Amino acid sequence: MDRGYINVYLKNEKVASYTEKDVYADAATEIPPGAYVVVQPELKYSYITVLGAVSPRSIKSERPLSLVEILAGSSINWSVQDKIYIYEPNSEKKEVDISKPEELSRIFVNPGSLIYIPSADTQIVYVFGQVARPGIVQYVKGFTLVDALLKAGNPVSSSQLSTVYLFQNGPEQPPVVLDLSQIISSGAVKSEMNPQLKPGDIIFVPKNMLTSVTEVMSNVTTFLGFINTSIDSYNKIKGLF
Repeated sequence: MDRGYINVYLKNEKVASYTEKDVYADAATEIPPGAYVVVQPELKYSYITVLGAVSPRSIKSERPLSLVEILAGSSINWSVQDKIYIYEPNSEKKEVDISKPEELSRIFVNPGSLIYIPSADTQIVYVFGQVARPGIVQYVKGFTLVDALLKAGNPVSSSQLSTVYLFQNGPEQPPVVLDLSQIISSGAVKSEMNPQLKPGDIIFVPKNMLTSVTEVMSNVTTFLGFINTSIDSYNKIKGLF
C-alpha cells in the first residue's frame, strides 16, 4: 500500500498516523502496548475502473493487475477493438495495442488507474467515390483496403482503380495513391497496394485518373462533413425516444 495511512489507536483514540514512507524511513518505530493498527488505503487508489464500450465496473485491488486479467472479465468485442487507453493515477495516458492478447499479460495496471475502451461506433472506415454503396463500413481487425471496397458494394464500372486514394491521417493530409487495377482482371493485388486499415481511414475511388489530389481532398472533406452531420442528427433524434 503506497497511498494511504497506517493509523494507531489506543483506548479508542488515534495516537499516531504513518504513511508507507514513514515505515521505510524508520522501521523500528514502536507502538504502545495494547494499541491496535488500522491500515487504511486511500479509497480511490484501491480500485481499477473500466469504462467505455463495456459494462462499467470497478475492480478492488491493492496491487497491480495484469491487463489480460482485467479485460478477460469484461465484455470487450475483440473482433473490433484494436486499442484501449490507460489513464494512470499520475494522469499519464497510455495507448495500448490489444491486437496481440498474448502480450497483454506483461502489461500491469496500477490501482487508481482508469481503463477506457473506445466505443465500437468509432471503429469505422469511410469509403467514398465510385463504389456501389458509398459511406461508412464497420472496421474489423485485419481489415484491408480491398475488404473495405467489397463491404461498400464493390467499385462500379466507372471507377478508376489505378488511382485509389487512401487518407490515413484525416482529409487535411495528402493521401497515399494505390493501384488496384488488377482487380478488373481478377488478378492478385500486390500486398503493398492493399494495406491493412485503421479506424477512421478514408478511401476515395475516383472516376477520372486526371482528378487532382486537391480536388479529391475537397470532395472527401465535403462527403465527410455530410456523413458526420447525418450521424449527429440521427443520434440527437434517437436520444428523444
